[in-house]
This record gives sequence, structure tokens and C-alpha cells, in this order.
Amino acid sequence: MEAEEKITKVMGTYKFTNEENRQNGVDLARKLEEQEKIELDFARIKSDFKARLDAVHSEIVSLRNKVQSGEEQRDYECRLELDDDQKERHYIDIHTGILIRAELFHPEDYQREIPI
Repeated sequence: MEAEEKITKVMGTYKFTNEENRQNGVDLARKLEEQEKIELDFARIKSDFKARLDAVHSEIVSLRNKVQSGEEQRDYECRLELDDDQKERHYIDIHTGILIRAELFHPEDYQREIPI
């Protein structure tokens, strides 16, 4: 009775041929180019998402400030009325008639034209 031949796998060193080395170099160059394109896409996408996040963050900060303070500064179209008794300038909203702001006279408010 003959002994059965036993076959097994083991790791060993394989020396690439010149053609295989050349092909590996070509494959490596292609993969490096592919990696570079992906990294450029990633940077572009990352920048786009960062800009989107920054915009949302800015809106969040603005809304948070409005909620915390309960007010904000706005531009109003106002009529200027001078109150000689209190020496104040009154800025009256032309649409609602509401006093928007009162402040002390400016130096030029003390110099009035005399009607002729």
C-alpha cells in the first residue's frame, strides 16, 4: 500500500518578473491618480458642507439672540419732531405713529431759522 501524498499551502517569497513589475507600476500610478481625484472631491464636498453648516450655525446664533433678548435693532422710517420743552428729539414711525427713539437735542437743534 502506497503512502498517500499530502498537499498543503505555505507562504513563500515570489519574485515578480520584469513584466509584472512594470504592470504593478502602471496599476500603482492609476490608483494614485484615482486617490488624488477622490481626495479633491472630498475636499470640495467637505468645503461645501462646512459652508452649509456655517450658514445654519449663523442663523441659529441669530435666532438664539432674538429669543434671549426678546428684541432686535431695525431700521424705521421716522419723522423727526423737536420737543422744545424737554429739549429732546423725537423720532416717530411714519407708518404707525409710535415713538421709536428720543434723544437730547443736538447742538444744531438750538439754532433755528426765524420765519420771515
